[in-house]
Amino acid sequence: MPERIPDDELLTELQRLANKLGTTPKVQDMRDHGAFTAKTYQNRFGSWTDALAAAGFEPNKRGPAKIPTDALVEELQQLADELGTTPTKTDMANHGRFSAKVYQERFDSWNDAIMAAGLSVNSQQPAELAADELLAELQRLADEVESTPKMTDMRDHGKFSPTTYHTRFGSWNAALEAAGLTPNRQSSTEVEPNNGQNSDV
Repeated sequence: MPERIPDDELLTELQRLANKLGTTPKVQDMRDHGAFTAKTYQNRFGSWTDALAAAGFEPNKRGPAKIPTDALVEELQQLADELGTTPTKTDMANHGRFSAKVYQERFDSWNDAIMAAGLSVNSQQPAELAADELLAELQRLADEVESTPKMTDMRDHGKFSPTTYHTRFGSWNAALEAAGLTPNRQSSTEVEPNNGQNSDV
């Protein structure tokens, strides 16, 4: 019998998809771009509308539901505790409950949100990380998953953000090659970040 997918993982996927689309996801969006089936959400939450509500969205309306400011601040603080450093927008996208866009709309900027949470603005850029350290983490992760790691493996089990590798090496596959690993074909759920945007500020 297949392992039950945690509710948090289902809701995080809804948040990821909404962030990608810039609007509340529809059933067809999940079918076309999501990691799970719409039926999974309907079975788990009773209906697609109830699943959206559980993820913090207003069904059939553009954008996320009004999330309490306290909840946004607490999520930033909790993520900072988990990471041991001030979160970046990429960290929030990969590990947090909400999208960075929600913070920017509520606080005017990501840095303003960081300061509202009582955290220090993080000026470190991905390029400041040693390439050897990034590549060693890829090799460690390959040993852990016993295959060439995917971006989702790094996001779920790795030390760094997949976006850090894109920023530093140009692409995920280029990072894999630099680490002496054979690149895999990118799956439909592993969408490369927009390299034209600096999401770590």
